[in-house]
Amino acid sequence: MSTVQEILVASYQLTVSDRMQLVEAIWASISEDDAASELLSPAQREELARRWEHYQRSPAAARSWEEAQLEFAALRNR
Repeated sequence: MSTVQEILVASYQLTVSDRMQLVEAIWASISEDDAASELLSPAQREELARRWEHYQRSPAAARSWEEAQLEFAALRNR
């Protein structure tokens, strides 16, 4: 098992709130990394910033990955 997989498995023991804090910390470290920012176009950076601001204003409006997958599957199966 890779270190990433080990960290992911360990994260399942955290509360949802703690996992969100972990995600925020990881995201902050990526956004501070100049090399990572070069992988995104200006439009992609703007979109990510817009989505992050929306999440910061309305965290309850966020959906889990599982919820998004179910919604997408329902739309696709119409």
